[in-house]
Amino acid sequence: MLNERLTAAQSVAARLHEAEAALDQAIQAAALLSAEMPRARADAKVSALFGQEAMESAHGVLAQLVGARRDLCDTHERLDGVKSGIGLKTRMLGAGYPKPIPDSASLAAEERAEAGGPNSGLTVVGQ
Repeated sequence: MLNERLTAAQSVAARLHEAEAALDQAIQAAALLSAEMPRARADAKVSALFGQEAMESAHGVLAQLVGARRDLCDTHERLDGVKSGIGLKTRMLGAGYPKPIPDSASLAAEERAEAGGPNSGLTVVGQ
């Protein structure tokens, strides 16, 4: 039964890392598009009024992608909890790269949340 859980966790982890990489690529592409638009306008020597709505739309896409990345990071953290819940150890690797080590404020907030203590509903930002 442990082998089945390990295989399932590895399969989910592989898909998670693929999704993270794809989303990072999409963010890079959208950022390059957003950066290229004002440069192209200046090179074409046209008024700044041209393409303003398109630029706003491109920046909106970038903001949405960054928000999706935040949600995917949240998914990643929640899956770490699931893994622990089914008896598997958490390794400190993210797609082959070390995960950030939580700072002392993050650890204290997690301990409060686990204990149900004061301020246990606070979300720690910047992890």
